[in-house]
Amino acid sequence: MSPSSPTWKSHALGYLSEAFSDVIDPQRYSAFSTSTLAMREAPSPVMQALEAMAGISTGAVDKAREELQLEYARLFLTPGGLYPYESMYLGKEGHLMDEPYEQVRRFYLEQGTAVAPGQLHPEDHLAVELGFLAHLWSQDQVEAYYRFCRQHVLAWVPRCMEDLKAKTRSGWYQALADLVLAVLEIEAGTLLEVS
Repeated sequence: MSPSSPTWKSHALGYLSEAFSDVIDPQRYSAFSTSTLAMREAPSPVMQALEAMAGISTGAVDKAREELQLEYARLFLTPGGLYPYESMYLGKEGHLMDEPYEQVRRFYLEQGTAVAPGQLHPEDHLAVELGFLAHLWSQDQVEAYYRFCRQHVLAWVPRCMEDLKAKTRSGWYQALADLVLAVLEIEAGTLLEVS
């Protein structure tokens, strides 16, 4: 990563990828906070969302863990929940592994990256796409990073986060959605500046 590349992006995106990939551990997320050295340079909206998440995660850890596990299951594992897949938002049929899935897979392969066999989520899952962005940024692949943001992530993730905010009963998931939206708003602004 070049000295001018903000390190907060790869840390924040990796954190977000992990948060959407599986049931969360409140201790892990309260530890990732504004005190993290790499995050000290993050813009104010990102810091505010992180502070909100850290504040929610600092209660009774066992109770918070159970509540967040139940909310994760309700949001992501039950019918009528949220389906954080690009295909579900942008596919012609709104089905898993629709054309956007194939487009994402091709993009990964063009960058020399492939999701490992047995991966928990398919390539167009929110956690995988955010993890891929973290990887691109950490490898200083800035052009590919912004191209993937524009062609894929910004095309559907903001709407997905608004859906998350509407469906969740958890302040933590509200703050998580706000964090994603804050990061993506910064990236959308950067794309506007360079175009």
